[in-house]
Amino acid sequence: MQQSAEIIFLNGNVITVDSQDRQCEAVSVWGNRISFVGTTQEARKRIGPEDRVIDLAGRSLLPGFNDAHCHFGYAGTAKLQAFVGYPEVQSVEDIKKVVAAWAAKTPKGQWIVGRGWDETKYPDRRRPTRWDLDEVAPDHLVFLTRTCGHMSVVNSKVLAAESIDRNTLDPHGGMIERDSKGEPTGLLLEHAHIPLRGKTAPSVDLLDKGMDTVNQEFMQVGITSATDMSGRNPNEIRLFQKKLSRGEIQFRINYAVRNSGPVTLGTDYVKTGLLTGYGSPWMRLGCFKAQMDGSGSGGSAGMWTPYPGSDHYTGILHMTQEELDRLVFQGHEAGYQVCVHAVGTQAIEMTLLSFERALRKIPRPDHRFRIEHCTFCEDSLADRIRDLGVIPVIGPAFLYWVGDGYIQKYHKQWLDWAVATRRLLDRGIKVPFHSDLPVVPCNPLPAIYTAVTRKTESGQEIGPDQKITVKEAIRSYTLFGAYGSFEEDIKGSIEEGKLADLVVLSGDILRIDPEKIKDLRVDLTMVDGKIRYQRKAQECT
Repeated sequence: MQQSAEIIFLNGNVITVDSQDRQCEAVSVWGNRISFVGTTQEARKRIGPEDRVIDLAGRSLLPGFNDAHCHFGYAGTAKLQAFVGYPEVQSVEDIKKVVAAWAAKTPKGQWIVGRGWDETKYPDRRRPTRWDLDEVAPDHLVFLTRTCGHMSVVNSKVLAAESIDRNTLDPHGGMIERDSKGEPTGLLLEHAHIPLRGKTAPSVDLLDKGMDTVNQEFMQVGITSATDMSGRNPNEIRLFQKKLSRGEIQFRINYAVRNSGPVTLGTDYVKTGLLTGYGSPWMRLGCFKAQMDGSGSGGSAGMWTPYPGSDHYTGILHMTQEELDRLVFQGHEAGYQVCVHAVGTQAIEMTLLSFERALRKIPRPDHRFRIEHCTFCEDSLADRIRDLGVIPVIGPAFLYWVGDGYIQKYHKQWLDWAVATRRLLDRGIKVPFHSDLPVVPCNPLPAIYTAVTRKTESGQEIGPDQKITVKEAIRSYTLFGAYGSFEEDIKGSIEEGKLADLVVLSGDILRIDPEKIKDLRVDLTMVDGKIRYQRKAQECT
C-alpha cells in the first residue's frame, strides 16, 4: 500500500553533507526517500492533515551514521560469554574472578570463552598469563581474547590440547609469547591464536541473540549502515539475511569476505562469480579482504622500526610481499573491490605496493581499493594513497578509547603519525570513519569529538596538528562511508531522492562547545523512512 503521508522535520539545523555543504532548516520524508530539503517556511506549506510533524527545536539533523568497518556479526556475543572488558574488569585479579565464576557453572573439560581484556587500563599494566587462568580454572579450556582481537591468552590445558610447548615454533604470521626460560606464557598472537578462534566460534543461537543486542545499540547511537569486516563465518552471513527478512536487523549491511591464514572465504566467493555490490540497499557484498599485520593497541602492527624497548621487534606481518601480491591480484582480477587490513607503516607500504602492482597489470579507473585502519600514516604514505586513489578507512574512536595506551607504548613520532585525519583530508582523500566494534564502542559521537579535539578518554592530546572540523568529521562518518562502498548516490547525505536514513541529535553539534560533543545523545534514528528509535517524544502539530 502506497504511503500518503509525509514525516516532516521543522526548525532544525539540518547538516546536509551535500556537495555545497548546505545547512537547512527542514526535511520531508515520503515513503523511504527524502522528498524535500529547505526552509521551515517552505516545509510548512507541504503539511497535510495526515502528515506527521517533528519539531527539531534547533537540534541537528544529520544523515545516518555509517560505521565503515566493524564486526557486528559477533560483537554482541561478548557480553553473553565470559566478558572481561573495561570498565567491568580493571585488573588481572578481576579477570580471574570472572573466569572463576564461569568455571563454577561450566562442566569440567568444556570451553570458557571471553573477550575484552586490556592491560593498558590496569594499574600495573600486566597482561594475564596461563598461570593466572590455571589458578581458577585448571580443568577447563580457557580462551580469552584481548579487546583488539589480535591476541588471546589461554590456560595450560589449552596449550596441552594444542600441543604447544617450549619446542613449538612460531607459526607463519604469528607468535607464541615465552618467558625468560622459554616457556609459553599462554599469550598467542595473530596466526598463533586464529585456529582457536575457529574452534571457539559462537553458536548460531548465540550469534542470533548477540545481533539483537547490536541492532538495538546501533539504533540508539544513530548507525544506519555498517560494514562487517569479519568475513570468516558463513553462519554470520546467513544469519544477516534471515534477520533482515524477519525485520530483526534495522540497519543496512555491507559485508567483506576474507582470505587470512586458514580463512579462505574470499577465494570461495570468487568461485561463485558474485562481485562487490551484489545484493540490495539492505545487504550488499563488499570487499575481498586480506590482512597484512596486527593491532595498534595490542602492539603487533607492522612498523618500519623497532618498538620502544626492543632492538628488533617491529610487529607481526601476516604474510610476505609476494603472498600479499597474489591475494590482492586474485580479488582484483575477479573484479572485486579489494581491501587490506594494514595498521603500521610497513604494512601500509607493502599494501600500497601490492595495489600498484595489481593496477599495473589490470588498470581500473574507479577501483576504490581500501586500507583498513591505516593507523600510522606519514607524509610519503599519504602521498601514495592520494596518487593511487586508495580509500583509507580510519578510526578516531581508537584515539578516544585506547589512545592512552598508545601514549604508554609508542614513540612520539608514531603518535604524530597516528590516525592522520588532517594529513589525509588536506590531500583531497576521502576518509571514511569506523569503530571496529567490538574493539572499542561504536558510538560515533566520542569519535567525532576526538577527531575535532584529538583528546583521549583521559583528556591527553595526540597529534594536535591532525585536528579537523566538526563538519569534516560528520562527512567522514556519513557520505565518505557510503563512498567507500560505492553507495554515495543513494545515501550518506540529505538530498531529495536519497534514502531516508536520518539521525536527530540532542543538541546542535555545530554550536555547542566541542568539549561537549562526546556527551550529545541521539534523540531519533530513522532508517528507510521509518522511525526505529526515539529517545523521547519531541513532536508538535
